[in-house]
Amino acid sequence: MYREINSDKEPSRSELLGTWRVTAASARRAALAGLPLADVEAGRLTLRGDGTCSADLYSSVCGHFPTTRYKPSDSCIWEPQGPGGAAVRLAMGEDPNRLVMGIHHYDAEPPLLWQYICDPDMAEYLEFEREDPEGDPEQEDAAANPQDS
Repeated sequence: MYREINSDKEPSRSELLGTWRVTAASARRAALAGLPLADVEAGRLTLRGDGTCSADLYSSVCGHFPTTRYKPSDSCIWEPQGPGGAAVRLAMGEDPNRLVMGIHHYDAEPPLLWQYICDPDMAEYLEFEREDPEGDPEQEDAAANPQDS
């Protein structure tokens, strides 16, 4: 069944902060494309307010082609992609020619981030739902423990 998943709304940084986890149903679809189910189910992306991130995800969600699995220990920076593009631009790794990939935003309830699974013409998506909708865990800690003036 064909399903186009896009949004014409560009997300703000605050809408994107937090930890995003792969949904179980989309992990099963990605596993059908040749990736290990357990590895795909472990997928997550944490976007922090200072522009850094950590990720456990594949550069290309397709087991039929060579792909890189990024781990939380890899360097990661992010920014909203624009203008008019509802995506998150990730730069992964230390290499000056580091991977830059787009994770797309879908304005839904709940909002989703997504990557294509294999061929975009197949209209299959690996979807990430936000687990931490309050945003950056460091900001939450600061709000919970204000400093005495």
